[in-house]
Amino acid sequence: MSNQAILELFAGSDGEPRTTPEVAAQLGISKPATWKRLSDLHDEGLLEKHPGSGLKSDAWSLSDAGREAAEAE
Repeated sequence: MSNQAILELFAGSDGEPRTTPEVAAQLGISKPATWKRLSDLHDEGLLEKHPGSGLKSDAWSLSDAGREAAEAE
């Protein structure tokens, strides 16, 4: 799955943050692989990270740059 497709997945979620397990289930890949992809997109400034607390997973949402990139295609 391309980075563009991942950004579009987030663009279709009405701005609501998604957890790593939620995204992994939609992508059909492991949670560690999903976390790596999301972390890379965060490092590129395309996703914002909302740290989980306790046993909760991190959540992710589009940054302004990510929203623009998702709409560019």
